[in-house]
Amino acid sequence: MHGKRKADYSQLTVAQLKAKDAIKHPSYYRGYLNSITRLLNAHRPRVCQSCGYDKHVEYCHKLPIKSFPDSATVEKVSGAENILVLCPNCHWEYDHGLLSINPTRGGLS
Repeated sequence: MHGKRKADYSQLTVAQLKAKDAIKHPSYYRGYLNSITRLLNAHRPRVCQSCGYDKHVEYCHKLPIKSFPDSATVEKVSGAENILVLCPNCHWEYDHGLLSINPTRGGLS
């Protein structure tokens, strides 16, 4: 990932990313995807979109990674449209159905 630009990775498909290190362990895919997610969302404020906490935030996928076909682009999976910026507590609540997206406000409730 070092020295690459966002444009270099955003149009890769999930299949291409998985094949990148096919000879290595399959878990490398998640590591690459996490790095690309940070790169694609680096322009966003590092503040929890739910509670405003700003000491530590995580990138949370609105739609789970596994729900995308291998033909989906990395931009589709991990771009701003599918990513929420949440603190660890709000991320856990979102993943467990205790925090939801409010479609009328575009935020969380």
